[in-house]
Amino acid sequence: METSLSEDRPRELRVATAILWLAFAVGIVSAALELMSEPQAPPLFVLALSAAFAVLTVAATYYFSLGRNWARVASLVLFVMNLLAAFEVPSLFGRAPLAAWLYLAELLLQAVAMYLAFATSASKAFRRSPRDDAALRSILPVGRSGWAIAAGYLALFSILLLPAPFAIACGFLAIRDIRRHPEKHGMGRAIFGIVMGSLGVVAILGLIGLRMAR
Repeated sequence: METSLSEDRPRELRVATAILWLAFAVGIVSAALELMSEPQAPPLFVLALSAAFAVLTVAATYYFSLGRNWARVASLVLFVMNLLAAFEVPSLFGRAPLAAWLYLAELLLQAVAMYLAFATSASKAFRRSPRDDAALRSILPVGRSGWAIAAGYLALFSILLLPAPFAIACGFLAIRDIRRHPEKHGMGRAIFGIVMGSLGVVAILGLIGLRMAR
């Protein structure tokens, strides 16, 4: 089905796909210039998150080109996440003006692609399927326990250590909520919150122990 759909893609969908690939390339160059402008190498977890973001973008753009609805929503979410970093533009202009201009160009390209995907005839090419519904649940908080959503986000920020205990608490509350309401999803996020929160708490205890030993 994916092959036949890609062969019958409307022109707007092909243009939107090309724009997304161009935006991705511009974003890679912008990120490289920004890293070169930093006085010291960024932390490892920042590089890991950037790499994960790039992999997700490539996957979403590929399936976007095939007319998968979940990929269209994922591309929109990635665009919004990229847009949230716009507050750093003023400082970026001070460090690496070319990187800042490229970042703005990337946002503009993504905005045009999203307009084509949602507001033109290209939107008719995106078909929903049971697999799309399952994929959308992993992207958006559809039918999920609120505690699981909180545990997932707190787990991501557990690398800052302070949110770690709250990630554990929300994870256990999410498991209880899901068991009481079997129609809700989010067990994976709950477990992720508990695991990452536990690692954060271990790091906190280790830092406390080192400080007391001095």
